[in-house]
Amino acid sequence: MPTGELNFFVDAVTRVAHQTFVDGMRLVFTVSAGLALVAGLLCLLVRNTRPQQEASALTAPEVTGQA
Repeated sequence: MPTGELNFFVDAVTRVAHQTFVDGMRLVFTVSAGLALVAGLLCLLVRNTRPQQEASALTAPEVTGQA
């Protein structure tokens, strides 16, 4: 393979690899931003609106070593 063709081939592969990487990163960012938005909206819709019980009622009683 002549040097000119080899350089053209290497340049083409480099350009395609760079373009594919950048497009892939853009796609990953778009998908993750969309999922974060959906998760945020879902959290707003599914939140618990009932009053919470006191924290002391939810904790387990303290266990001592005495029998």
